[in-house]
This record gives sequence, structure tokens and C-alpha cells, in this order.
Amino acid sequence: MIKDSGERTRFDTGAVRDMHTGKGRTVGTAISDILDYVEYDPRRILEDLREAAERAVREKRITPSERYKILQTFEDGLRGYTYFER
Repeated sequence: MIKDSGERTRFDTGAVRDMHTGKGRTVGTAISDILDYVEYDPRRILEDLREAAERAVREKRITPSERYKILQTFEDGLRGYTYFER
């Protein structure tokens, strides 16, 4: 376990970094929060991707199974964090 040095920097995005020399410990921010912060709407991005995937299935460029995997991977990414997750 890494000990907390108490020397933290909090960023606008909500991320927190332990600034003690040699520590480099960082608490990340949700990807969807970062997208909001830079004025992208994660729900709209997902909706656009879903529409594109549906169109690709109709046009037989991908299978329904591939569509599912693409959307699931993207949604998992939106729920992820900008830094290492345990």
C-alpha cells in the first residue's frame, strides 16, 4: 500500500494527485466527467455511436454481435477512469 504524503493537488476535473516526490499517486476522474468538462455530451456521443452501429448492421458491414461488443466496450470506457483502476 502507498502511504498518503498529505501533499495533494486537486485539479479542475476532480482528479487528485499526491505531489510528494517519488509518489506519483493519482486518483482519477470518470471519463464521462472529463468529456463533460471539455463540453462533450457523453450521452450524445453514445447515441451517435449506437446509430452508426445500427446503420452498419443494416448495411451488413458488421454483425449484431460485433455491434454489441463495440457498444459494450465504449460504455465500459465511459464508466472508466483517467488513471489506473484497481
